[in-house]
Amino acid sequence: MTFQLQPEVPVFVGILLVTASLLVYSLRQYHRRGRTPELLAFIVLLSVICVWQLNAIFVSVITVPGLILAGNNFGNAVLVFGFAYSFTWFALAYTEQTRWINRWTAGFALATIAATSVTIVLNPEFMLKANGLMTQDR
Repeated sequence: MTFQLQPEVPVFVGILLVTASLLVYSLRQYHRRGRTPELLAFIVLLSVICVWQLNAIFVSVITVPGLILAGNNFGNAVLVFGFAYSFTWFALAYTEQTRWINRWTAGFALATIAATSVTIVLNPEFMLKANGLMTQDR
């Protein structure tokens, strides 16, 4: 199979570069200003966005159907929930509603990610249909 660069890959790379630079700046501010909860939540959110973009680049560049399925399943099982929970954490920390952030809500978040991951491992076509992945040889 040949290497194929999809048209959306440069956009993904641009988003990754902007997000990574914001992440580096946020980490520097976290060590300079002090360890505030909203800055920590923002750092986690930016980290998830960076991994999401790396996964999108991987899925767009790779041509092996099994690896495309694995990349899509990783995005569906881990990154979607990771983004939703980190965005919620940032919103709660920014509005000073940190009483909602405790071991029970964190445990629920980790449990949903773990349960979805186990489901994806046991049935890879659970959230994505593998038969729709086809390649053309020229």
